[in-house]
Amino acid sequence: MEIGDKIKELREAKGISQRALAALISMNQSQYSKIERGIVDPRISTIEKICSGLKISVSDFFLTYKASKNHNSTLLEKVMLIEKLSPKDQSTIFSLVDSLLDKNVKS
Repeated sequence: MEIGDKIKELREAKGISQRALAALISMNQSQYSKIERGIVDPRISTIEKICSGLKISVSDFFLTYKASKNHNSTLLEKVMLIEKLSPKDQSTIFSLVDSLLDKNVKS
């Protein structure tokens, strides 16, 4: 299962439309739709916003995602530790990760 599929599954389980969730997280509905369809991979900061809109923790999202796809457990443990940090420290880490991802995508 791809990440967009998991987001869609969780959104539908909550009974929320794409339009409503996109509005809730201040995202263009078209861009949100691309995430669910797997056309665009969301940034960590976007996943955080989606989780907030769905009222689930980021660690729960990744734990349920892991259950549907065998991912690196060390990564999941780190995500759970990050969730325990202050919002400011989380933002710093997310910015760092986004920068690294942008750098590697452009390479």
